[in-house]
Amino acid sequence: MKRQQDWEDFCDNAPDPQRQQKPQVQQKAQVQQLQQVQTIEKTSKYWKGHILLSTLAIFVSFALIIVAAGSDNPAFGAISVLLLMFSILWTIVSRVGKWWYHG
Repeated sequence: MKRQQDWEDFCDNAPDPQRQQKPQVQQKAQVQQLQQVQTIEKTSKYWKGHILLSTLAIFVSFALIIVAAGSDNPAFGAISVLLLMFSILWTIVSRVGKWWYHG
């Protein structure tokens, strides 16, 4: 009986390599998941910033086109139209970039 009790005490107090390894593996998985979330959030802010700026540039270029319609300077109108085309292209590229990096 004493031997049985000694054996059970030994087994209960013996270090279990699998039990010790699991928290390390779980901790690494949690760190990797946390890093992935932080990366996605940073790139999301990056693309949202580009989309915001390109949309703002579209509104500004529309305002400049309206102002250019009343002016006698054809170069001002041409620059406004080029700005509009660039802004639309910028918006498309930003939206594709956001989709590409986030699926």
